[in-house]
Amino acid sequence: MNVFKKTCFECGNKVDEIKNNLCLDCYKQINPPIKEIKPLNVKLCTICERIHFNNNFFDVEEFEENLPNVMKKKIILNEGYKLNSVKIKDLEIRGRQLEFNVQVDCDFIKNK
Repeated sequence: MNVFKKTCFECGNKVDEIKNNLCLDCYKQINPPIKEIKPLNVKLCTICERIHFNNNFFDVEEFEENLPNVMKKKIILNEGYKLNSVKIKDLEIRGRQLEFNVQVDCDFIKNK
């Protein structure tokens, strides 16, 4: 425990640790883990029902299996966070569109 407390510029609380002049709670509110998710250019062939991605064709099951690794490269985190894992939920094909939910697990890295 630090004897000298620091003041958060946002909430005014006295805390032991700050990041960018904010307490950790205010920092997490202002800077959520995910900064950006880059677009994923995927096409579905209605004839063969395979997915076209990165100049290759994949079966839906094969693409779904590799999708977490693909999404790890597409997710940009804010400073101070570390990506642990990415899970894909509810993958569904609707016409020529591929829909799915991404579940991201990340940790906040405290100052050392």
